Amino acid sequence: MVYIMEFSNVSDMNMAVLTLGRIHESLYNCNQHQRERNYKEWFYEMMVLIGEASASMKGTPDNILKPVDEIKQDEKLKKDNFAQAKILITELEPLINKTGTSQVTYQELYMKLFYLGIFIKQILKEGGVLMRLKEDARYAI
Repeated sequence: MVYIMEFSNVSDMNMAVLTLGRIHESLYNCNQHQRERNYKEWFYEMMVLIGEASASMKGTPDNILKPVDEIKQDEKLKKDNFAQAKILITELEPLINKTGTSQVTYQELYMKLFYLGIFIKQILKEGGVLMRLKEDARYAI
């Protein structure tokens, strides 16, 4: 029996397993930082998650570069995940930079970080990346 190998310029490697692994690790790290109330690390780990979730995000990536005032005034941008991420990041960053001082209300910071986490998980769920185990264990993280 003779086997013939075919070579192509296009990779047949599916990156989904590696992507799911990175998302799983980031979700785990977010949970750890949340438990430890390590706000800066929690925030920056969620930035990593937004990058990983960007393939599942609805809208145009360029919208993350638009000014927040423009996003808040445009009805179409209110439904754009990239624009919403920009608003959330812009609201959180000043609070993150003030951690360790008396200028930050930790309850407000915690709730905004918590909401950002829910926002990211919704994107992952809508993109089919994050599923309940009972739906199909083969695709669950």
